[in-house]
Amino acid sequence: MTDHSRRSAREVWAERIERFESAGQTVAEFCSDEGVSPASFYQWRRRLRSEVTPTETTARFVPVQLPMAPPEQTTTVMSVELPGGVRVRIEVSGTPRDQS
Repeated sequence: MTDHSRRSAREVWAERIERFESAGQTVAEFCSDEGVSPASFYQWRRRLRSEVTPTETTARFVPVQLPMAPPEQTTTVMSVELPGGVRVRIEVSGTPRDQS
């Protein structure tokens, strides 16, 4: 198989899998309508998913504002648990700033 035909097959399958996502059918029904085997469908879906670039799967950070600690409390603690059991703990110590 040439590079060109591999690229074409990849494009055909990428479009096919995209159609499946919006078809509202089971894999068996969709493959029957498309004239392809479910085994080929699963193989191509797995292959195309593995080609996803890291930026598409990398978690994105969002801004977080920690609440102001009351005057009698000098530490604010926030904990975020990420997939895979990773936990990020943020502690802000000190006296509250005047926000006026």
